[in-house]
Amino acid sequence: MRVWWWWSAIALGLLGPVHAEIGEIHVNSGPSEEVPKPPQDHSALWIHSGTRIYLVLVDAKGKRAGVDPKTLATLETIPNSKCDREFIENRYTGDAQAELDQHLTLEPAKNGVYQLRLTGIQPGPYKIEISAQSKEGSSLPSKDLDGLISEGEEKTFRLSFDPSANSALTVVEEAPRKAG
Repeated sequence: MRVWWWWSAIALGLLGPVHAEIGEIHVNSGPSEEVPKPPQDHSALWIHSGTRIYLVLVDAKGKRAGVDPKTLATLETIPNSKCDREFIENRYTGDAQAELDQHLTLEPAKNGVYQLRLTGIQPGPYKIEISAQSKEGSSLPSKDLDGLISEGEEKTFRLSFDPSANSALTVVEEAPRKAG
């Protein structure tokens, strides 16, 4: 009934002229204009020491992250690196820098071999915890380093990091350098 009324209204001129247009249609037949985005890199390397050492991580280009044992400056020249540090006071002697709690973060972390340099603040045990994450975001097996260090003693470790899934961190202590 309504359709009949509508057509009748148009025929009798009760409704104005009906005008309809079809919009333009754009068809892109060439290659896609959108460039696919590369997968996001979720790789990470986390190093924590909460003991009697200064810790400096050095990449293959000589860039560093950590705390400089001579100047006590925070170093963050490795791309995507961050160093959080907190000196701990010796409650018996009042020495303001008796120990150092240090967190190094590389996000995203580059594949490669790094040097991990330790310098003793005071004699005693040290502990370092190293964790990593692959590019896809899965956890990689972690490593813990512990040992004894003397005040001013330097130790160097070679840390190999591969952000591929199912890879593992490799940490090897390097032979001490002889002066001369």
